[in-house]
Amino acid sequence: MIGREIEQQILQKTLQTKESEFVAVVGRRRVGKTHLIETFYKKHLVFQVSGQKDFTNQKHLAIFEETFAENFPKIKLPKPCNNWLNVMLNLIHCLKLTTSKKKQVVFFDELPWLSKPKSNFLSALGYFWNAWARKNNIVLVVCGSASSWMLSNIVKEKGSLYNRITRLIRVHPFTLNETKLYLQSRGIRFNEKQIVQLYMVMGGIPHYLKEVEKGYSAVQTIQRICFSNNGLLVHEYGSLYEALFTNSNHHKKIIEVLFKSKKGLTKLEIAKATKLTPNGAFYDKIEELMECGFIMEVDDFSKKSKQNLFRLIDEYSLFYHQFIKGTKSFAKDYWHSVSNTPKYHAWSGYAFESLCFRHINKITTALQISGMITRLASFYAKPSQYAQGAQIDMVIDRADQCVNIIECKFYKDDFYLTKTEAEKIKNRIAAFKYCTKTKKQLFVTIISASKLLQNKESIDLIENQLEVNSLFN
Repeated sequence: MIGREIEQQILQKTLQTKESEFVAVVGRRRVGKTHLIETFYKKHLVFQVSGQKDFTNQKHLAIFEETFAENFPKIKLPKPCNNWLNVMLNLIHCLKLTTSKKKQVVFFDELPWLSKPKSNFLSALGYFWNAWARKNNIVLVVCGSASSWMLSNIVKEKGSLYNRITRLIRVHPFTLNETKLYLQSRGIRFNEKQIVQLYMVMGGIPHYLKEVEKGYSAVQTIQRICFSNNGLLVHEYGSLYEALFTNSNHHKKIIEVLFKSKKGLTKLEIAKATKLTPNGAFYDKIEELMECGFIMEVDDFSKKSKQNLFRLIDEYSLFYHQFIKGTKSFAKDYWHSVSNTPKYHAWSGYAFESLCFRHINKITTALQISGMITRLASFYAKPSQYAQGAQIDMVIDRADQCVNIIECKFYKDDFYLTKTEAEKIKNRIAAFKYCTKTKKQLFVTIISASKLLQNKESIDLIENQLEVNSLFN
């Protein structure tokens, strides 16, 4: 298994404790939750069922009945599988008759689809855990892509499952280095620039990366997956959000307005742009998108929480809106031809910056400040605050009274810092000093996909230079 070291450590502990364990696993669609559970618990799984999105309650009951027959062929069920309480009573009966010295793992996958409205599934599940499983050396694993539903109905539930979860595991997309290892495990040995190009399109989602084929470049791969009739990511967008969120139209509206505002927006600005009422339901949608890793909140450097910015960081959503949405057909060499256009350069700069946000821990390690208390923030000055206005998307505020001003630069080839770009950076620094009144030491730091060649501008202005390989270490 690639990566998932922390997750595997947690799962290993569930097998070593003397008590039963109730494990909730959350993470976005296609991120590898089911693979993690099935692979790690392979020798311990005694019962496994997965919910299906469009199945009725009766169809799910029939699936359970069939699963009983497959897993316990010699055991006669004492109850008909016509309601969820009977199903759980049957499961208890079968597990009692299954002798094992090791812990038995029961796995309910895609739980939100199993728990239909008014089905009483959750109360029956609560009975299974409270009345029997918690006393009988069982690991109960529940999993679901709809992270917000899982948190509301399982982790924070106030009924029969209140405070019953013993372990919560969040499965995140692969990092750049895990993506590299995953591709290598499939015989694909891309260099770091090729991996970065792929990551900026599909992120570290294993199911998407599975589509990469040996012997084809990143450009060829993106063309096939995103711009061909049968490409996996051509029509993925709608399915992605519908699988994760109930009434996903509002979630998609939030994503769309954040796509249009590269600097990010405050909560009230998002509400205004989407024409959604800034009430509890609206704020819940913001939290749900954050929980699933589509957007992130970045502190305002001045520590005014109302000014915190929300950014779109989901690579595929950003790419979809920039290049796929609204296009009915593509030329065979579309991605190669678009790579030298202003549209491409605007996207690649923002996508690389989002990639850096995802790997902030790698950046602090490369700057040798990983053991220090730091705060990731942003800075924005309107023209009324400062003559020309200014925006700094990534600021690392450090406990040693220093601040790293981060400049993320995506170039395909080695590059120089031009006089024009140097002046823009100087203006941002001047605005930052003027508006924040900070007396902290400022370090201008460049993170680049290619090598920054030395000239007078870079020598005079840049204190730290990190190339993309720093994000892999």
